[in-house]
Amino acid sequence: MLLRHPLIRRVQEVRLVYPRRVAVKVTLRTPACWAETPRRRADGSPWLMLLSSDARPLEERCYEAYLASRPE
Repeated sequence: MLLRHPLIRRVQEVRLVYPRRVAVKVTLRTPACWAETPRRRADGSPWLMLLSSDARPLEERCYEAYLASRPE
């Protein structure tokens, strides 16, 4: 079920913590590049898609803080 989430690349460990908890260790997908798509924005500029290192499209808003903290 966790592997269906678009931000999760791999589930490393799942532990049952008695009596009502589950501890999960995951590897998140990290943004690797922007790819230009054939779509155009209303102003005519290219529509860019954020891709992970395993070529999965990523939701920009989920990575806003991460992208803002990286040098250009």
